[in-house]
Amino acid sequence: ASLVATSRHGAPPSVAVPVHGESLHAAAPAAAPVAAPAAVAPAHGAVASPPVAGTRGLRAAAVSKAAPATSPLAALFATGDFARVCSRAFAVVSVAELFDKTWFVALVYSLRFGPRVAFLGSSVGLALHVVIAAGLGALISKFFEVWALHLATALTFSVLAALYTHEYLTTDADEDALESRSEEAKQDIVAYGSATKGASWVSAASQVCFAIFIAEWGDRTQVAMISLHSSLPVLPVCLGSLAAFVVLSASAALVAHLLQGRHLSERLINGVSAGSFFVFAALAYLDFASAWHARGSVSVGM
Repeated sequence: ASLVATSRHGAPPSVAVPVHGESLHAAAPAAAPVAAPAAVAPAHGAVASPPVAGTRGLRAAAVSKAAPATSPLAALFATGDFARVCSRAFAVVSVAELFDKTWFVALVYSLRFGPRVAFLGSSVGLALHVVIAAGLGALISKFFEVWALHLATALTFSVLAALYTHEYLTTDADEDALESRSEEAKQDIVAYGSATKGASWVSAASQVCFAIFIAEWGDRTQVAMISLHSSLPVLPVCLGSLAAFVVLSASAALVAHLLQGRHLSERLINGVSAGSFFVFAALAYLDFASAWHARGSVSVGM
């Protein structure tokens, strides 16, 4: 039996004193329960922020604050793709349209009505084609993935390069492009109707606009523009195409008198066009490869 020491006030002691030979077993004090921290109520008028669940929620909240959403147009400017797409559209349209039948139609009208009327009418007619190509390209892009559109553009440019190569191989080396294409443009102008030199500038510009619009319909340039608009951002392609058409319309109007009596090889034009479209096709194939690789990365990430 153990001797129990009583306190001065008669309260039971906290430690029992053992008799000689017995072991001392001190009872560990019970741990006091820890109260959960009370939720702090927001001050009057303040909005309580919703709780973030776990580390994943904290990371998502940090990313949403650190990376504000940007518009696709701002992203194009930030990455330099806007200038790249504009330059490519300008190059494609320039090569396809330079010394084309439409260019010679503008040239012939410049000789008939003057450079200002020819420039105004041809620019408006070609701008309408840019709008049509942009609409068709944007519509096509709604139904196909980006990699498929890049592949279709590359195949289109390959076909155009093959056509120019065929014309290069079958054209007589002595054939004059200025003479043959100017004659073809004059025949088209007769078919579209002819305004007299004394007609008002509105009537003359309207005729030029109509003739250019009809001559460009179904042309290789239009096919190339639709392919570009379907696979690349619409706005830079529009601006690049418009810039190319304005420059070409101005050149047709200004150099009409300078080219009279000159010789320009038809075979040389076809050769330069074929080589250029082979380069454009190679660039489109690179875009296709990048889009296909990005597609695979997205599939693995998902």
